[in-house]
Amino acid sequence: MQENNSKKVKEIKKKEKKEKKVSSPHFCARNVIIALVAVVIGVSLMFVAFTDRHEHVWGKWQVTKLVSCVEDGKEVSACECGERRYRPIESAGEHVFDSWTVAKVPTCEEDGYQERKCTCGFSETEVIPARGHRFSNGVCRTCFKPQPTEE
Repeated sequence: MQENNSKKVKEIKKKEKKEKKVSSPHFCARNVIIALVAVVIGVSLMFVAFTDRHEHVWGKWQVTKLVSCVEDGKEVSACECGERRYRPIESAGEHVFDSWTVAKVPTCEEDGYQERKCTCGFSETEVIPARGHRFSNGVCRTCFKPQPTEE
């Protein structure tokens, strides 16, 4: 049983090591700079610069822009030669709100409002319309205000 586990661990480490390297050789940014200098000096140096190939050894991904509910984030991985590669971190595309909470209860004559908050801190408010008076026997059943008399 332990032999199986150690074999699996070795396989995983081997796979991780392979993922760090790019399979095909690639010119580094430093080689391009050498080539530009070589153009000024002479053609023979340019040939030497382009034969100096390098396989990138990529570092761990690091977050350069945090992902939010509606905006993608970004990660970068760098090679020892200075070359960088980027990849997006996809957002959910929409806010994740908690339930509505009444912040101000509407009265008979004034609007109220309710609000809800997203896990990222963004909040939304919505108006709750005034209820209007509900008169019965000359008095509002909600606020107990007397019914106005028509003259």
